[in-house]
Amino acid sequence: ASDTSGAQVVDRLVQTIRPAGISAVLEALGKASTSADNEVIKVAGWLPDSRAVERLGALLDEESLREPASAALVRQGDAAIPILIEKLDSEELDVRVHAAQALGSIGTEPCVDALIAASRSDSSVALSALEALGRSTNPKAFDALIELLASPDKTLRRAAVNTLKRFPRENAFARLEGLLADVDPNVRESAIRVIGDLEGPACREAVLAATEDADETVRVAAVEQLASFPSDAAVKVLARALGDKVSNVRAAAARTLAAFADNQSVQALGQALKNDSDPWVRYFAIRSLSENGGASRFSGLLKDLAEQDSAEQVRVAAAEAITGATD
Repeated sequence: ASDTSGAQVVDRLVQTIRPAGISAVLEALGKASTSADNEVIKVAGWLPDSRAVERLGALLDEESLREPASAALVRQGDAAIPILIEKLDSEELDVRVHAAQALGSIGTEPCVDALIAASRSDSSVALSALEALGRSTNPKAFDALIELLASPDKTLRRAAVNTLKRFPRENAFARLEGLLADVDPNVRESAIRVIGDLEGPACREAVLAATEDADETVRVAAVEQLASFPSDAAVKVLARALGDKVSNVRAAAARTLAAFADNQSVQALGQALKNDSDPWVRYFAIRSLSENGGASRFSGLLKDLAEQDSAEQVRVAAAEAITGATD
């Protein structure tokens, strides 16, 4: 009820304010310089006047007024899009970020187009643009994010993955399935990270198949997705991954087994603890045994590792696991 009442008050203000009132608000807006002027900025966001939009755009350049000015521009809706697109070219990063966020909040198609362009052309604002695109359900935004899964920039790929996870799930697997055969391992890895967050037999089968991908980064991604699988589907595959020729894959399997407390998981981690030559695999095996309650079954081995292992991180983890198991 309060939201409706507030909207009615705004509508009445917009409909009844006279030219003299608009001029007074614009004059005050032109003098705004401190947070004490926030109320004037808020009112300006409701004025159907191009001069208000222009002056609010200018206030984005003022650090102390950037937040309220950005919010007021969002209330202006489509009328604010040109000035916000202009601000995407600002020399100041924080101005570009606020402009991207405001465009994402408005969310109409011109905003989506501008954010897509920004995500491709300006790496410094790309993450903010992607976050803003995550508020959209526009198919264009989905397509642009799919394209970014091939970016050579790992940070951008991960941001695109996280944004895609916020999109509606319907038909997502159908759009992503074809990427699993892409020649670029970055694309396959990113697709698996999105698919692993979806539900359904086809998604599960795709993740399991990817644990045997030719590329180690894809195998790591697939192994990490298994943490959310039922144990009967995941543990056997994770135990096999502990024998992978690449230590990064074995370490990922050791980390992921922390999610499972069954006997097969504990035994597989114990074998890794005894036999794996890579210190990080041993380290994560210890951490996982501490988390899934299996550490107490290897107290003697942990004592030896705490005293004699060649890697400091393993000695420290083993000592902590012994303490945790006896508490």
